[in-house]
Amino acid sequence: MSVSSEQKTEIIEHSYKSSCCRRAILSGILFAKAEADGRKIKLSLEKQEYIDYSAKLIREFYGKDSDVFRTEKGGRRINLSFESPSAAKFVFEIDRRGGNIDEFSLTDLISIRCASCISAFLCGVFRASGRLSDPEKQFSLEFSLGRRTEMFRKILVDLSMSPLVAHKKNGDIL
Repeated sequence: MSVSSEQKTEIIEHSYKSSCCRRAILSGILFAKAEADGRKIKLSLEKQEYIDYSAKLIREFYGKDSDVFRTEKGGRRINLSFESPSAAKFVFEIDRRGGNIDEFSLTDLISIRCASCISAFLCGVFRASGRLSDPEKQFSLEFSLGRRTEMFRKILVDLSMSPLVAHKKNGDIL
């Protein structure tokens, strides 16, 4: 198992007791990978356990069951979709605010109710789009966020981090 997989599994196994932190994890997952088409939300993640965990949070906070499927092309990714006007509004708001990065902050997206909500959000983003290399060989933490890369970079800068953006053939990597 890779270092990334181990860390993502730990996130799933870590039991956030407060609902605000579980909602922040779901917000991080939606921030990283959700696409909205009207009221329908689609997520594409790497492993069944990540999909199951996301579906559990969706059921808890949106009261919706999710459809799980693979695309005709196959591949490693598993897709999840569900319908929710409030989730769609959240995803559309992310994309709307992404156009004006300078006036954007994390508190514009999520309600921070306790000291752990920010780390829970970051765990959700990592679980959905992050990769961690083996720190014993060469430490590297990367996020593949597509058009939301610059928005997440701004969030990390606001948290006093100094992320770099690498421009690669398949898109930007933070």
